[in-house]
Amino acid sequence: GFRVTFPLRTNYMFARLRGPVRSPLGAVSVCLWLRPGGAPSLGTPFSYAAPGQPNELVLLAWGGRPLELLVDDQAAALSLSPAPGRWQHLCVTWAASGGTWRSFQDGIPRGRGEGLAPGHPLRPHGVLVLGQEQVR
Repeated sequence: GFRVTFPLRTNYMFARLRGPVRSPLGAVSVCLWLRPGGAPSLGTPFSYAAPGQPNELVLLAWGGRPLELLVDDQAAALSLSPAPGRWQHLCVTWAASGGTWRSFQDGIPRGRGEGLAPGHPLRPHGVLVLGQEQVR
């Protein structure tokens, strides 16, 4: 298996993958195991930036707010509440068709919506970062 671990909250521990998307994507699923620390802000566990758009697809939580899904700078609040110090499995799906999204925590549906960047396929040739926002 493949595993990336970030034992500390820093501005230098992250994983970067360039060019994972070679053609526009009309739908995506992001799933990850997460064990948040005790800090009030979760940060950005997942970020995909495309040329000309640093917030093409981002999963983030900051300032004690619930997790949000950003697609092309549009945001949807997710009903996910990862508990500090405990491993949890989070999944978020999104489709350009109607801008529909769904969220799951530990296999349980937690939310759904539509109208999040409808008709906007994810741009190719970007950079995927795990563990923090895009590094410029």
